[in-house]
Amino acid sequence: MNTNLLDNLGLAGFDLSYVLLVLLVLLIIAIAIAAAALMKYRKLEQKYITFMGGRGASSLEEQLLEILQMEKDNKNLIEDNRIDIQILNKKMVNTYQKLGILKYDAFKEMGGRLSFALAMLNEKNDGFVINTVHHPESSYSYVKSIRDGKCNIELSEEETKALQKALGKVDK
Repeated sequence: MNTNLLDNLGLAGFDLSYVLLVLLVLLIIAIAIAAAALMKYRKLEQKYITFMGGRGASSLEEQLLEILQMEKDNKNLIEDNRIDIQILNKKMVNTYQKLGILKYDAFKEMGGRLSFALAMLNEKNDGFVINTVHHPESSYSYVKSIRDGKCNIELSEEETKALQKALGKVDK
């Protein structure tokens, strides 16, 4: 059985040079694809080497352990800060945060507005009002306690205005 392969396929009159030409084109395309893949591989390999090399040639594992330790330290610092902030918030309730001051001339003929009423309150509106009356020959100061934004002693007009400022009820 001596038969020709092209005869069996029904291509007895077909020119083999066309087949070789198509195979050559396919080979060139395959080489181009392989070259592009090789370039992409080299770029990826370079990134991998850079990534795995780390700083000072330390390993990736060492870097990850360092990052995990830093995260643990940061969690401890955050918790410490949270506790400190809670302590500060408790202390802030009793600190004087609100201020109202009114300068005035106690004796109309003297001038200079050297007298003043000062109200200082904490977050709960507890505190005091100081009224200092200035006279050329002397100066007098009066202190009155404030609880919940009110005084159990009658306030002067200036003291009332200073207290209202501290409470934010009038423009400062």
